[in-house]
Formats: sequence, structure tokens, C-alpha cells
Amino acid sequence: GGPADAVASVLAALPASCGPRVARIPGVRAASNVTAVHRAAESALARLDANRQEALVTALLDDAGAAGHAVGGVVDVIRALEKRAVDHLILSPAILAWQPEAVDRIVYEALLERAEIEIARDAAAQRLDRAAEGIVARLRFAVPHARLARPRTAPRPRRRTGAAAPA
Repeated sequence: GGPADAVASVLAALPASCGPRVARIPGVRAASNVTAVHRAAESALARLDANRQEALVTALLDDAGAAGHAVGGVVDVIRALEKRAVDHLILSPAILAWQPEAVDRIVYEALLERAEIEIARDAAAQRLDRAAEGIVARLRFAVPHARLARPRTAPRPRRRTGAAAPA
């Protein structure tokens, strides 16, 4: 067999868990120049990273909806940061423009917690914008799902029972 057979053998020998981290780059040969190999590798790495990020965002959004080890949205992320629960923070570029002051506070607190911080790209960023105000966090431990406080209203006057109605 030739180089294609060798590549197929190597790919087949890898554990299945390596699949999302392996890219086959057609067109790169042993005789390819360094610049061509570098460009092809950068492109493949960008695709792998975009796929990884999209899968992570999807998993975190699913977990946030189930009130597990993730939260989405500015308010819930801030509350998780207050509990020192954030392990990994993912922001879309759009939230940087929408809420710069909130992002400054969030990133500062995440850095104090030594959380990993990542800017989402492409499909992952669009999904974050649609589903979670452009922000999601993986948590070190589950925290109760944050609830927005409801405004208090004046209590209704109680009806008196058994009293004679005024004439």
C-alpha cells in the first residue's frame, strides 16, 4: 500500500475518543512545501476547534436548560460567579458590544476564579446569541437555577366575612 493506506491504518488504530480531535488533510504530501503544510494544518485546526466549540456550547446550553452544571444568560452567569462556581466561560462577540460593562465585570470575576475564558466563533456564537444572551458558563458544581426577583405589589385588602354590609 501507499501513503493513503498508511493514513487509513493510523486513523483506524486510533481510539474512537480521538475522532473529534483528528483531521485528515487531503492534498498534503511528504513532498509538499512547508508553507502549504502550514496553511493546510491551520485550516484543519480551525475546523476542528470550531467543531469542538460548537459541541461544547450545545452541551452547555442543554445542561443549562436542565439546571445542571451550566448556566446561560448574563444574570445567571453573574450569580454563578458570585458563588465562585464558574469553571469555563464562553462569550459571543456580540455581547461584548451589547453589554460591555457587564462583560467587564463578568470577565474580571471569572479571571479571579481562574476560569477558562473563550470567545465563541461562527455557529457557536450565533447559537449563544439566540439561546443565552451571548454567554454561557460551565460550573465547577451545580448551583440552584437563578430566578429573577418579581416586583412586589401592594397586598390586596382582605374581605371581611360575617360583618354587616354598610347601609
